[in-house]
Amino acid sequence: MAEPPARQGDKLNVFISYSRDDLAFADQLDAALGFAGFGTTIDRHGISAGEDWQTRLGALIRDSDTVVFVLSPSSARSKTCAWEVEEAVRLGKRILPVICEQPVFAAGRIEGGGSELARDCHDRRSTQNSNPGFEQREDIVGG
Repeated sequence: MAEPPARQGDKLNVFISYSRDDLAFADQLDAALGFAGFGTTIDRHGISAGEDWQTRLGALIRDSDTVVFVLSPSSARSKTCAWEVEEAVRLGKRILPVICEQPVFAAGRIEGGGSELARDCHDRRSTQNSNPGFEQREDIVGG
C-alpha cells in the first residue's frame, strides 16, 4: 500500500509534468493552481549529466497527491515526460492532462513520431472512461 502523500499544510499537492518547451505555460499553470489553493511542485531545474534524475523526479511524484500532465506535441514526444506519467501510474497517482497545445494526430500516432501517450490521454479525455485515477477537471485551471 502506498504511503499517504506529503501535504503543504491542508493543500493538495500537485506535481506538474511538462516539457521544457512548455515552461511559460507550466509557470502560468503553477500560478493559477497556487491561486486556487493548491500546493504545487514543478521541477524548473535542468537535469545535470550523470544526475540520478529518476530518483529526484520519482520522489517529487511520490510526494504529490495528483500529477498534472501538460500535453503538447513536445511533451508527447518527451521520454522524460513519458517516464513521469508511467511513474505516476505505477504509484497509483491521479493524472490530469491539461492541453497546452493540441497534438496533431495522424493514423493514430503523433505527427513527427513519438509516443502513444498523448493519444491515450486524448482518448481518456474524449471517452471519460471509468479509470478511477483519471478525472477531467478543467474547472480547476479555467479551461
